[in-house]
Amino acid sequence: MTMIRLVAWSARHPRLVLATALAVLLAGVVARRALRRDAIPDLSEPQIVLVVDWMDHAAPEVARRITDVLTGALAGVPGATAVRGTSMSGMAYVDVVFAAPRELAPGRDEIARRVRAAELPNTARVQLGQTASSTGWVFEYALINRGRRSSLLELRRLQDEVVGPALAAIPGVAEVAPLGGEVQQLSVEASPDRLRARGLAFSDV
Repeated sequence: MTMIRLVAWSARHPRLVLATALAVLLAGVVARRALRRDAIPDLSEPQIVLVVDWMDHAAPEVARRITDVLTGALAGVPGATAVRGTSMSGMAYVDVVFAAPRELAPGRDEIARRVRAAELPNTARVQLGQTASSTGWVFEYALINRGRRSSLLELRRLQDEVVGPALAAIPGVAEVAPLGGEVQQLSVEASPDRLRARGLAFSDV
């Protein structure tokens, strides 16, 4: 009965109903414009991300020498609820998830201490990222040259040498992570017999 009465009252006062709807619409537009443009919902617990560069090494080797070592070393960090590792060719990502934001500062110090004590290859470069959440991918873009039809190698070089550094220099940008393209590599094949004849070890190459 209440709904019927409301519909009947609205039918008798159409101008008032339209004015109320217009006022609500204008209030919504004003509220939308007042929102911060960088407002992104935090969908998960706070976390600290480690990025390890160990180029020219296959994903299985990265997993064995980098990811497994770091996930084992970071297990049991005070305040951490999970340690997740991801391996790929030449790189590894390790996420340390915390239960509350107040655990980030002491947890970050403990992570840095354990990383320094971990037995990692000398050529591996570890970057301890800022605190983050699962909504880390804020802006994605693709480099396409339709006219010249640039190769994937040229596009990746443009990204690494021009576009990426320019975006990383913007205040507030924590990381520019390239994906895809082709990276120029050099392969060195060592002969064990020739090394042995010269009294050299493979680590001397």
